[in-house]
Amino acid sequence: MCNFKSAVGPFFIFLAMNCLTILLAVTMGLFISSLSTKLPVVQLATPALNIVFVLFAGFLLPLPSIPKWFIWIHWISYATYVFAALTINEFKGLQFSCPPTATSGCYANGQEFLDTYDLETVRNPLISPLAFRVSYNLIT
Repeated sequence: MCNFKSAVGPFFIFLAMNCLTILLAVTMGLFISSLSTKLPVVQLATPALNIVFVLFAGFLLPLPSIPKWFIWIHWISYATYVFAALTINEFKGLQFSCPPTATSGCYANGQEFLDTYDLETVRNPLISPLAFRVSYNLIT
């Protein structure tokens, strides 16, 4: 299989974060649709904004490699907090076995992976997406 953690707690965190991601995406779409009365504008703006949010979430562009003038996109992206919560949920406390011939690209444990992507600088990765959901609803 995919070798996710097999405990009940991480499974329900995984399930909750994925459900919350869907709710956040729908709520963001409703928020954008409240800003414009023209459907084609909303249909173009919503995927474009989602792509930017996913790009700056920390997986494709790790936090240390994001230019300083774009770092604000990282912190307002709901995908940042969802990605951090899911990654911390799966990698915290894991131990890996690297082959002796591996010189680079092999992590000895999950903490090294989290440090590479600098994900533990994200504060409250489980609470922040809920705050985004509430704020999108209040603004809409």
